[in-house]
Order: sequence, then structure tokens, then C-alpha cells
Amino acid sequence: MTEPQPVISNNSTVTKFICSSCEFTGYLTPSGEVSELYIWINDLGIELPELVKNRVLKLGNYTIDREQWFEFTSPIPYSIVPDLDNYVRYLQQFVGKYIEGKTLLLSYSGGKDSTAALVILLKLQELVRFRLHVCYVHMPYLEPMGSRYGMCT
Repeated sequence: MTEPQPVISNNSTVTKFICSSCEFTGYLTPSGEVSELYIWINDLGIELPELVKNRVLKLGNYTIDREQWFEFTSPIPYSIVPDLDNYVRYLQQFVGKYIEGKTLLLSYSGGKDSTAALVILLKLQELVRFRLHVCYVHMPYLEPMGSRYGMCT
């Protein structure tokens, strides 16, 4: 199960949240009510709106409370930035004084998330003086054997 993630409209406002597990995907209103619910059966998403009443799914004699479908947490803080330079300036303002003169280690897998983190940190080095060490981390459940192990720069 995952925590709700914001769904952002074309005008950059949060319209709803999406939460998904291996069995269910749901769209939630900002107040946490399920607005759409799908159950996954053999790679097919089946919509279940008429079967949900008062946050409970009822199938024949079986009932499942929505708390069993999704992990409901407070929405994660988020912000929308128009470009990379604005985001880097934002980081400079909020973390620059804490990392100035320090050495940071980036655990790098080569995927999109760690590549984005690397690009951001390299741009941040243009504004804040800190050393950056990048250490390749092998993810055995994602990468085939024979990948390079333990390279640090």
C-alpha cells in the first residue's frame, strides 16, 4: 500500500489524491473520501463505486473497511516549481546553511530518481560550497547479476 499522492491539474492545483495497492486503486477527495475505487483482477481494473457505502466495501456477505485498502496518512508536503533553477534556489535557501562546507554522499543506483538527485546536487554546488561523493549502489532485485558493484567517486 502507498500513501496518497497528489493529482495536479493543468492550472497547478491539487484536485484529488491517488492511492494504490496491489488489489485496489482509489481516488480520494482532499478530505479523504473515496471518489473512485477500482479493484484489480487479472490486470483488469473494475470500478466499484456502487459497492462502497460509508467507507465500507460490501460484496455479498463480506465487508471490507476502507482502512484495509489504503494507508491513510497526512498528505506529504509538496510544491510545484516551474523549473530546475527555481528548485535549486529553493534548496539553497532552506538547506544551504546546513550543508555549506560539508561532504555529502549520494547513493546512486542509476535510475531516474537518483539521476535527478545527482543533477540537482550538481546544480546546487554552483550556489553552495560542499563536496559531493557519489557511490553506486547495486539493487540486486532490480538489476541482473554482472552489474558493477560498489563504485564510488
